[in-house]
Order: sequence, then structure tokens, then C-alpha cells
Amino acid sequence: MKIKKSFMMTFCVFLIITPLISNILPVSADETTPLYIHTNWQNDPKTTVTACWKTTVLTDSIVQYGLNSSYGNEVTGTEGVFHTVEITGLTPDTRYHYRVGNGNEWSGDYSFKTGTAGNHIQFLDVGDSQNQPVEAKMMSDVMSRLPMDMVTFTGDICNTATVYNEWYHWFNSYSSVNKNSVLMPILGNHERNNSLYYDLFALPGKEEYYSFNLGPVHFASLHTLWNGAPNNLPEQAQWLISDLENHQEYNWTIILMHIPPFASSVRYHNGEFDMINETFVPIFEQYEVDVVFTGHEHLYERLEKNNVTYIISGGGGSKLINIFPVYIINESVYIEKTYNFLYVDVYENKLSVGGYRPDYSLIDQFSVNVDKKPDLSFVTLPITYNEDWNESFELEVPIIIKNTGEEDIIITTQGEYKTDEGTFPFDIPPLAVNEEYSFSIDLSIPTNGSFDVTIDLDITQLVDEVVEENNDLIIIYNALEEPEPTPTDKTGCCSILAVLSSIAVVAVVTMSRKKK
Repeated sequence: MKIKKSFMMTFCVFLIITPLISNILPVSADETTPLYIHTNWQNDPKTTVTACWKTTVLTDSIVQYGLNSSYGNEVTGTEGVFHTVEITGLTPDTRYHYRVGNGNEWSGDYSFKTGTAGNHIQFLDVGDSQNQPVEAKMMSDVMSRLPMDMVTFTGDICNTATVYNEWYHWFNSYSSVNKNSVLMPILGNHERNNSLYYDLFALPGKEEYYSFNLGPVHFASLHTLWNGAPNNLPEQAQWLISDLENHQEYNWTIILMHIPPFASSVRYHNGEFDMINETFVPIFEQYEVDVVFTGHEHLYERLEKNNVTYIISGGGGSKLINIFPVYIINESVYIEKTYNFLYVDVYENKLSVGGYRPDYSLIDQFSVNVDKKPDLSFVTLPITYNEDWNESFELEVPIIIKNTGEEDIIITTQGEYKTDEGTFPFDIPPLAVNEEYSFSIDLSIPTNGSFDVTIDLDITQLVDEVVEENNDLIIIYNALEEPEPTPTDKTGCCSILAVLSSIAVVAVVTMSRKKK
């Protein structure tokens, strides 16, 4: 009986002390090792970027950058624990390599792409990871295989923003995206407007809410909830009106916010979103906002109200929520319980948004076309595949094409795909608006290395389309002799927990023996 008591006491102490220690202590690392590495835009995306990272002690802030891993350029910021160094004078639409450190210790080699001076952008949107590191890493690894100008994150990065470990886990989980793409986050309710958010990110203007321009799009980012109650919504509404008034020359307007004005959920029916709805929806409608990206509800939903599209993409890793038919509202166009991200493709005269599952299958897609014409588009994404190579490396590539224009295509058109083995033509049948056509490409990879598959549509230009430039798709296959290692940051967290837990166990056992 005494042995059982001792064991139970030891087990209970272990269960209690482990989570307490993990919440109280920041994750340790070599004191000057750069952690939480990412880039943001504070100013003009075409010519600037800000590199951000954290160390456990005060140290110098240095960024080296250039067109390759030889760098050749260096910028020094102020000494600190939270490091932000802005790089200026960059060339638009260019990918740069960079590394951060203090002059003695450096991070690995990463990259960012400057904003375009043209009228075409592609970016990803996702939200709600909430300290689910396994699921968050899955989503990041999926998204990192796609070409993008940036990624927007619509809040609830952490579950408890005051806990250092949660930020560590998120930056580590999302490192495959954050270290090689510009990140533009917004505040969710779980961030609680905490100072750590402002320490970690370097965003435009007021940072709590802000705007920026990229290609043909004006973005406005709002803070919809703080500490469980509306905070400064009237102030934000006045700012938003002024901001939209001053950017009417942009072809498209996209709003980023965490709490949605509309949702097929019990929280919407309980009136929790009423103030968000009443404050911002009239402004969206007055200024003809094109699309509003939100999170908060952990699923995918597209809604339409008075010519404004609202998309909830809360599938960035957090636990998914169930859908109840009784709560589905009239504004809902499509809803699904799934992890998801948005792939957004914007031209001067066309905006397309696709919601995708982690296996890259399409959930839902919509387009807004300025011209009333047909348009052949790819549903299949421009993915980079990293596969383990062997002598019989066979691949089947599914290709899905859709007419995302405003008129039917009434003739058969021709396409072709190119591989190292040659050029192969194929026919595309007539497609009504929103009709799809699918086929597969079979590939035999003869050796390890990198291989591109380029698919072109309407090669004879028989159809006058909304966008002629979106008729090609490049899929990259890297046949690897060994799997690529997953990037991780050094940490002594597990060792500390193990030692302290062991001390607790020894202490309890010793006390038990003394009592004997």
C-alpha cells in the first residue's frame, strides 16, 4: 500500500509540474541562436522588407542579403532580444537570399520575394492554428510547396499569447512558410492584443490595424476583437473609411479580419458577431469591397451578401468544429469541415480564390471577372513535389481545367504538355461556365534530379479570354536520393523538463522513504 501511495504521489507531481514548467519558462536555446525567423512588410513591398527574429539574450542585429547565398549586402539594426531590421532599395519582383545573426552566429540561408511592380499576384491565406503544432506543421509544409508572393494569416496564431512556448511552437511549425515568404498577420481574439505580438512582428502604420498595397490589390487589415469584448471598433471604422477613400485607384480591395460578420455557427446566432457586422458591413458595401478573408470558425465557408464575398478559412491547424444544418444561414454558399488554405490569384481584370484541402484537392472556387468573356483556368495548383527517387520512379499527375469566365466556350481547344521526353498535345472539349475537364499525365522519371512539367492551354489562341496569361502551369518534381530534412530550431526545452521532472520524482521518493 505504501509503495502504491508513493507511486501515485510521484505520478501526480510529474503531471502537475511538467505543464507548469513549460508555461513559465521560455524555450531555451543557445543564447544568441536566431529563433522565430520571418519577414514582414512595413513599407513599400516593391522595394523594402523587414527581417524579424528573436534571441534569448541581448545581441547585435545584422542581416546579410543578396541574389544568391553569397549575399554581398549587409544591414545592421539596433541591439536587442527582439530584432527587426528593414532592408531598403530592393528591386521589385525579385527573390533574395538572406540570413540573420550577430556577426558571429548566423541562421541558415532563407529567401523572400519583393512585391511586384506589375499587375499579377499570387498569395496564400490561412488562419487559426492555436497551439496545435503537429497540425500546424502539416499545413505549413503543404503550403510551402506553392509559389507565392506572401502569406496572410487571419489571427489566432496562439491559444494563449502570453505563453512564450506557444509562439516558439508556432514559428517552428510554420517555419517552412515563414522563413521563405513574406508574412502579413492580423490579430485574433486569442492574441488578446498582447505586447508580444508587437514585439515579434513589424507591420505597417499602427500595426494593430493597417493597410498595404500589392500589385493591383489594396489590402486593409482590421482588429475585430480584444479580450472578449469590442474595443475600438468606431475608431477603426473611421480609419477604414478614410483608407478606402484614399485608395480607390486600385482594381481590387481585400479585407483581412479575424471575426467574420457572417457565419453558419452558434456564435453568429447568439449575436456575438453583431457589432462586427453593424460596424463594418455597411462600409464594405458602400466602397464595393471585393472579398473579406476571415477565420475564427475552424472550417471553410464561403458566403455572399450584397455583392461582397466573405470567406472563412479557419483551418490552419486548430481543432476543427462540427457543422450543424440548423445553423446554416441564407448567405452561405458552401461550407465544409476540413483543414484548409486559400490560394488567391489576382490579375488586373480577374480575381480568383480557391479553397484547398491539405491534399491539394479543391474545396470550392470562385472568380470575379471584369470582362464578360470565357476563361480557361487551372484548378490544379503549381505544386513542387519532393519525392524519394528509385529506379522505377513512376508518377501520375492529375490535371483539372475549368472555365472560370463569364461565357461558355463552344469549341474544342488545343493544349499541350512538355516534359524531358517531348511535347504532347491534347484536346479540351467545349466547357460551359464553371464546367471542369480533367485528365492525367503519366511520367517515368529515369534518374534523380529536378524535372519540370509545363502544361499550356489554348495554344492556337482560338478563344478570346479574360486573362490570356493564365494559360500555363508549371509543376516541379524533385526526385531525391534522400528525403529532405525538416528544418527545426535548437531547443533545450525537453532536457530542462526531463531534469526538473526527475528532480521532482526523486524528491517524492526520498520523502516517502523518510516516512518509512
